[in-house]
Amino acid sequence: MLKNYLISITYALLIIGIIFLSTGSLFEAQANLGDQLIFFKKQFAWIIVGSVFFGINSKLSFKFIQKIATPLYLVSVIFLLLLFIPGFSSKIFGANRWLNLGPLSFQPTEFYKFTSLLFFSNLFSKKTSIAQLAFFGLPPALLILFQPALSSTILTTAIIVTIYFFSQQDVKSLSIVLLSLLLMFALSIVLSPYRLKRLTANYHQDQLTISLGSGSLFGKGIGNSTQKFKFIPQISTDSILAIIGEETGFVGMTFLLGLFYLLIKKIINISLVAKSNFQKLFAIGLASWIFYQSAINISVVSGLIPLTGISLPLVSYGGSSLLTLMSALGIVNNISHTHA
Repeated sequence: MLKNYLISITYALLIIGIIFLSTGSLFEAQANLGDQLIFFKKQFAWIIVGSVFFGINSKLSFKFIQKIATPLYLVSVIFLLLLFIPGFSSKIFGANRWLNLGPLSFQPTEFYKFTSLLFFSNLFSKKTSIAQLAFFGLPPALLILFQPALSSTILTTAIIVTIYFFSQQDVKSLSIVLLSLLLMFALSIVLSPYRLKRLTANYHQDQLTISLGSGSLFGKGIGNSTQKFKFIPQISTDSILAIIGEETGFVGMTFLLGLFYLLIKKIINISLVAKSNFQKLFAIGLASWIFYQSAINISVVSGLIPLTGISLPLVSYGGSSLLTLMSALGIVNNISHTHA
């Protein structure tokens, strides 16, 4: 029962995402890529591939999953390092976040979210120390920060710290680490003029607020957004929630947020019946990943925090994000199998 509910909610979010991509990103796709349906077609393909990953990970033995946790973590750190080697990365909006390996192009940070979830759940399922948390967590965090990608650094760090906290390790020492991280993040903002500028009102943020607010109670109807016509940049990735709010209103937004609540709740419920510490920590880590990332994206669109570039899980366009999330959800589905 647990696993079926998990699958139903996951695909409900995927369907909502692809519906609004097919209508909300038409102008963006035509203007930038010359094909109105390019985002829809690519996302549909990624959903199919992601479903394969989901199915495979639902069947793997946990002995094998734990065995490959460290090698996958090391590979993801190497990918992050390659971003700083000329010829391997693409600079988009002033940041080196895309890795090019021949015909393959992806965001190593998204891959690291998944591998760090595996690695640290496995590491913290045994007796460990705060020193190991710093040793294994700090280098990749700095690599992500220097891309630069502060919001992704905060997100990945929050996920790892949450796993550590629920592993019931040295929680007292954790407070010192958290204070140090807060200081580092604060300095990275103060010492970066472009980040300080984001703290003030800007065109993008104003358009998001207009789009979300104009939806009123029931919205303008699916496909009837006016803000999608060149007013909101990056609709397919960062801003799809604003279009959903404009077209479906408060009622539609409440339904969408309800789905995220149910998904996170089900993952937590699965963690409570997990048969091992690794399974428990992995499920908790995934629940925190989806919660933190959703909260950041929703806060940005609502105008509560500055723009970050963090997408809405399972709903926004993006192959790297979708494949890693579906892979992680497959493992949680696997955990529910062991309980059934």
